[in-house]
Amino acid sequence: MDSTTLAELLLVSLYDLAEEQPHGYFFFQLDEIGTRLGATDMGQMIKAVQILETRGFAMLSVGPWSALSAMISSDGISFVENGGETGLIKAYRSNPREIIDIVSREVQAPSESVQNFSQEVMPEKAQDLSLNEMIHTNLSRIDFVLFNDPSIETSAREDAIKDLESLKIQLSRNSRNWRLIEMLLDALAEIPSLLPGLKELALVLKKLE
Repeated sequence: MDSTTLAELLLVSLYDLAEEQPHGYFFFQLDEIGTRLGATDMGQMIKAVQILETRGFAMLSVGPWSALSAMISSDGISFVENGGETGLIKAYRSNPREIIDIVSREVQAPSESVQNFSQEVMPEKAQDLSLNEMIHTNLSRIDFVLFNDPSIETSAREDAIKDLESLKIQLSRNSRNWRLIEMLLDALAEIPSLLPGLKELALVLKKLE
């Protein structure tokens, strides 16, 4: 499968993933998209997603807890909804299993390449990968509850979204302001439905102090 065709497949997958979320502004890890599509050759995946970035169809991010993530743009959404250019999107919509079977044969890499992908992109983060993954998972859960709990008042939700974004920024830094992190956690804890996720996150953060 050539890079342009694979790029369209990645884009339609990003489109579908975004549709499943409470709002469209989500970055999705490239290796997770690969798993969804049956692809393990991260070299091909990176080339394809860079095509999307160049064309303005997606934004890329190297975050503290993921090797490489992508988010579909408004132009990318329009491109998918208009059917793309290669015919891949139409074929995928008609028979996704057939397309995934093709990817499973043609976009593959040796297992050691998959295992080393995160280290190759962000070697300095390798030693903290497991803890960082736990932080990322807990933040995602808190984010999901925050956007989906109907009992949260609009003003409280807006304030909490800002606090959560500030928390993510602090946790992404090499030098963390633990006093500020504690204050942000306390502020978020005022929303009862966030407490389970916050408690789990706090347990992980204690290992980093």
